[in-house]
Amino acid sequence: MPACRPAWPRRSWRRVTASSWTGPWGWAWCGWCRRQPDGPPSIPCGVIPRLPGFRRSGSGRPPVSKDVRSSRRKGRPVWTPPEVTVAILDSGIDGSHPEFAGQLVPGWDFTPKQPVAGGDRDGYGHGTHVAGVVGARTGNGEGIAGLAPGCALMPVRIFNDFGHTRDGIAAEAVIWAADHGARVINCSWGSPMDGEAMRDAISYAASRDVVVVAAVGNGGKNEPNWPGAHPDAIGVAASTDLDGWASFSAWGDWVDLAAPGKGVLSTYPVALGNGYRTMEGTSMAAPFVTAAAALVRSAHPDWPAAKVREALEQTAKDTVVTGRDGYSGFGRVVPRAALVFGG
Repeated sequence: MPACRPAWPRRSWRRVTASSWTGPWGWAWCGWCRRQPDGPPSIPCGVIPRLPGFRRSGSGRPPVSKDVRSSRRKGRPVWTPPEVTVAILDSGIDGSHPEFAGQLVPGWDFTPKQPVAGGDRDGYGHGTHVAGVVGARTGNGEGIAGLAPGCALMPVRIFNDFGHTRDGIAAEAVIWAADHGARVINCSWGSPMDGEAMRDAISYAASRDVVVVAAVGNGGKNEPNWPGAHPDAIGVAASTDLDGWASFSAWGDWVDLAAPGKGVLSTYPVALGNGYRTMEGTSMAAPFVTAAAALVRSAHPDWPAAKVREALEQTAKDTVVTGRDGYSGFGRVVPRAALVFGG
């Protein structure tokens, strides 16, 4: 697999609006995420994803689960599902962030020439943002809550502080995660080149009964990116807060599901700002599906990966057109419906 090149958009120190950003598109990517400059998170009304069980806020506060609010009112503890390990293959996860206290399990850092144990540092930001969507702590009175806060996060670092990686280590990382207890793997990156090593790695993970979730890429074109287009991976496109197709999202018959990918507030390395940032891209959409898969695996530990995938796809909400389409696949993921799937 070719090394990914950084694909961050240029910074703008003007007031952030949708028109303030331009996003260069490289031949390989690891998110192509639009982000706000340093400062307090500011979320205009209407950009928080409309997920089942969450409210929208125009005040800049993160969404709060109805279940959490109900439990607080009634004095009941918030339900925490059995732990499922989710591997985040990315730029690492900031282990010093309070949202990840007690959430991380030992990971691996593939960025040195000689890989070492670690992965719990992130000088780029992308991996920490992705990880927060999946498993940021709940009930700690600050910041945000991940969709699956009861999971264990395994940091597997494949991008350095500049967003660069080396040939072959992404495939090695997939195999390593599958061999070290990951039940779900998130890949918020990709390449237009279908490398044999990556194909074999995804197939190997599937043979180990691991659910692999991957972003399908950005650029708004009908061009496959890998591993998102691999048949054994769940390819995730980005949707808007109104359940429409996000125009930057790649499209094609390899798209399996859609999830919110615009204006996603999540965690960010403390050393790079105030610990939170709003970003967008299919990189931000994929972890919503990853978290949903973790919840389903937790609720149904005996289900194989294929059954988990079926539950996510068959309970998705049609958004663009009725039936499967190239923009949202089976539709926008609905975690609550997938949990009670009985097919």
